[in-house]
Amino acid sequence: MASEIIITKITREFKHELFMKIKKAMELAEWKKHVSSGKIFIKPDYMSSQVVPGLCTSPWVLESVIRVVRQAMPYAKITVGDADPSCQGQLEKSFRDWGIDRLCSEQGVGLLNLSRQPAVKLDLKGRRVHELHMPRVIAEADSIISVPVVKTHKLTGMACALKNQESCIGRISGLFHNCYGLMDDIFIAEINKAVKVDFVVADATVCLEGNGPRAGKPRVMNMIIASSDRVALDTAVSEMMGLDPKKIGHIIESEKIGIGTRDYLTKGATLPKARFLPAKVSKPVACVDVLMQKIQKIPLISYLLLKAKMSRITAWLVSRCSICNPFCWYNLKGKRYARDIVDHYPLYAEEFRDIIGK
Repeated sequence: MASEIIITKITREFKHELFMKIKKAMELAEWKKHVSSGKIFIKPDYMSSQVVPGLCTSPWVLESVIRVVRQAMPYAKITVGDADPSCQGQLEKSFRDWGIDRLCSEQGVGLLNLSRQPAVKLDLKGRRVHELHMPRVIAEADSIISVPVVKTHKLTGMACALKNQESCIGRISGLFHNCYGLMDDIFIAEINKAVKVDFVVADATVCLEGNGPRAGKPRVMNMIIASSDRVALDTAVSEMMGLDPKKIGHIIESEKIGIGTRDYLTKGATLPKARFLPAKVSKPVACVDVLMQKIQKIPLISYLLLKAKMSRITAWLVSRCSICNPFCWYNLKGKRYARDIVDHYPLYAEEFRDIIGK
């Protein structure tokens, strides 16, 4: 049976319309049938402190989702959170620079770094993941809403609904990312089986194309995409980006283990065929990650990388290397990309002008 994908198009340049289009998308996708009032965890993507539209979830998209939920469920306990990317320990700076700490304070919701939260052990007995330490706030949530930004990705082809659950594993995300081949398609699928996301609002206002997820080029799409099916939503998004979903391994593996279906039908606006610039594995750190994907499949190597103390040392070394490329990209290209968006799009100028360059 096909899953519904709701698409709304932003046609006017003011904040209230963005809120109304997000509310409309969520209502057409019948989000209240999937989300229970109680403890609601909202998972955006704030992997970088560098403020370039498309690099992380739009603050206004996140704010709009919070407001929609709060209006419908005034007594729900809402918490927003993400985790430190690849052992770099910069999430608090990301929250400050993107204005998320102020936003959450104004909206009266909690804000957490999942890397610093108490965790519970889960026995998954999967093909890649046998056990997992998940932040307690994730494990105990009554409902989870994912708010990813649409991006290309140099290792997985794309990043959206399914990939956004990577950092739900909190404090060990960097260890898995750098030493266990997190980009392994089966691993991503099994993380999604453990993290039971109830609803997705994908931020396709300003996306990222080219060498994502951290060194790409903003691509304005002016859309919101919503669904309760992560696999169907990622399938639709991959086709919009000009990618073949049958070649996106984590989509295929997630469908195999029952996360969702690739069969979908769209409702609302028409899904465009945008043909994003593809991501290329060309940087040294990306090549290291690809190599780690391959060698981690060797049982003895996998065991040593995951269990031995050397795994944390390797994670630290690779994470230090991974800082260099985004820093250079931001100063050489990212700042210019951000200024171009502010100069040419009034809606995003209003959203980003005061936080760009922090």
